[in-house]
Amino acid sequence: MTPVVACPVTHSYGLICGVLAALQRGIAPQVITNLNPRSILARLRAVPEHLLYASPTLVSLLIRMLPENQRLHSVMLSGAPLPAPVLDQLRNRCLRVCQQYGCSEAGCVALSPDVTEPGQLGLPLSHVSVQAGGSPGQPDEILITVKATGQRIHSRDLGYFDQQGQLHFLARSDDTINVAGINVYPGAVEDVFLGYPGIREAVAFKQPDTFAGERVCLRFVADSEIDTDQLRQWSRGQLSPHQVPSLIEQVESISRLPNGKVSRRLLTESLSDKDQWEVPA
Repeated sequence: MTPVVACPVTHSYGLICGVLAALQRGIAPQVITNLNPRSILARLRAVPEHLLYASPTLVSLLIRMLPENQRLHSVMLSGAPLPAPVLDQLRNRCLRVCQQYGCSEAGCVALSPDVTEPGQLGLPLSHVSVQAGGSPGQPDEILITVKATGQRIHSRDLGYFDQQGQLHFLARSDDTINVAGINVYPGAVEDVFLGYPGIREAVAFKQPDTFAGERVCLRFVADSEIDTDQLRQWSRGQLSPHQVPSLIEQVESISRLPNGKVSRRLLTESLSDKDQWEVPA
């Protein structure tokens, strides 16, 4: 397969996994600098047996624009949590979905060659040792040790190992929402709202709450206007009570950092004027 790198090569994912790994295998990667979706799809059509390196956000957009009679060959994801609806779309329109987990200090840490669950990161690679929680109900910080140097890396990511030894990601530790002592992982909330007809993007984040400590908030992008009261009522049938957002806002777009990631911290800070929100009873 020919690597097609549609992510910044100034970051470890694009540089180490997309470019350097290809050169190590004796393959010349194709680095895309024009991230216009139509341009990327044209490049992929020109390289039928491609391995596309991209973020889940970009791949989701490409899938929506992909003609019905076309499929992607193989996709490697990293850089952001993979929403469950995006994975479902990918598995229907792509021969293979892979996902890698890594960091600048250690490069690629774990790799899954066939992703069947959103947080599935695969088996750790041989140059590192990895510690994490023992189950979804008892996650812990993912700790990485580089064997050659003994360097210990605190990822600040929460994860766990399954019975097959595969590493799974749940959330960034500082993105976890503590509602009256119960942890809420943003991805679990977002996946539910992304299953609502017409919603294209959703991001859950936290706000301080006098009584519960923190509360769940949600911003979403949809194809048309959606009644947020009805949406909240619908979500009560899909989520546990502590997961239901108390604050829901429909927006035209969700702001992202230059690397394409969403900063939940900045979204929390953007709600400094709490008078703009009506908290439901």
